[in-house]
Amino acid sequence: MMKKWFLSALLLIPLLAYSQEVIFSGRIVDAATGAGVSGIRVRILDQGEGVTDDDGIFRIPLKKGTTEVQVELSKEWTVQYPREGKALVPLSSEARIEFEVKRLRSENALLLKEVERLKNEGRLKSAQIDSLRQVLEDSAAVFQERIALKTGIYQDSLRKSAAENEALRLKLSELTGQLEQTFIRRNRAEARGLISSELLAYLDRLKDLRDFLPHIRDVFLDNRASENFNKIVTRYNAAREPVNDNREARLAAARLYWPDELTEDELEEAYDLVLTDIHQRIILPLNDELVAHIRAAATGKTPRVAASKNAGKAADAAVKTLEYPISLLEQKIREVNTRLKSNR
Repeated sequence: MMKKWFLSALLLIPLLAYSQEVIFSGRIVDAATGAGVSGIRVRILDQGEGVTDDDGIFRIPLKKGTTEVQVELSKEWTVQYPREGKALVPLSSEARIEFEVKRLRSENALLLKEVERLKNEGRLKSAQIDSLRQVLEDSAAVFQERIALKTGIYQDSLRKSAAENEALRLKLSELTGQLEQTFIRRNRAEARGLISSELLAYLDRLKDLRDFLPHIRDVFLDNRASENFNKIVTRYNAAREPVNDNREARLAAARLYWPDELTEDELEEAYDLVLTDIHQRIILPLNDELVAHIRAAATGKTPRVAASKNAGKAADAAVKTLEYPISLLEQKIREVNTRLKSNR
C-alpha cells in the first residue's frame, strides 16, 4: 500500500468497522395474476441470493448501511416493477417489497441467448442489458402478433409463417446489434472521460505542489503559508487517490472497449509514471525529508532558520527532479487521450 503525503504530528488511528447484517424481505409476484411465484432464484447485486418460497417470498441478508438494492432473477424471468429491479431498503425489517415479474416468451430463444452473451462479455451495465431486453421483448411481441394474424389469414401457407418467423429472428439480431453498439459507445465515452479527468486532475495538483516548493521556507515562518501548503498537499492527495484506487478498473475498461493492446499498454505506462516514478520515487522521499525538518524545528532539535534552509534545499532539488517526469506525463496523457478518441 502506498504511503500518502502526510504533514502532521498526530497519528491517525483507523476506526475498526464491524460488519453487521440486516435482512431484506421481498416477494415476487406474477404481473399478470398477482400471485406469488415460487422457486425463483433471486440475486441482489453485491449482496447475496436466495430462492422464493411457495408464496413468492425471499429473504436475503444485506450489509449494514445498504440503502438501495437491485434485484436480478433467473434468466427466464424479468422484473417489470420497480424499474430495473431497484428498490429502497425499508427502515423496518418487517416491511416487504413486492417485485412484479413476467416470464419471458419461450420462443424468444435468440433473445435469451443474446442477453446471456451480453452479461458474459461485461461491456454493458446491468441496467443497459435490462433496457435492451425490454426493447427486444416489445419488438418481438409486435412481430409475433403480425405473424399470428397472417397465419390466421393464410391457413394453407405454413411456409409463409416460417418465413415470417425467420424475418423476426433476423430483425431481433439486427436490433440487438444496433442497441448494443449504442450502449457500448456510451460506456466507452464514459470510461474515456473518467480516465482522462483523473489523470489530468492529478497532473494539475502535481504542478500546484511543484510550484509551491520554492516557497517551502515560508512554512517555517508564516502560519498562512503553512495553511496554504497543507491545502495544496490535501488536494494532491485527493487527486492521487482515484488514480491509485481506480487503476485496475480503468485498465479493465481499456481491455473491454479498446481491445488493441497498445491502448492498454500506454494507459498502464501512464499509471506507472504517476504512481511509481513520480509519487513513490520522488514525492514520498521528499515528504519524509520535509516532515523530518518540520518536526526538528517544532521540537527544537534544529534551529528554525537552519531547518528552513535544509527544507528549501530539498524542495529545490525536487523541483528540478520533477521537471522531466511532469513533461513526460503531459505527453503520455496526450497520447492516451488521442488513442482513446481515435479507437472507436
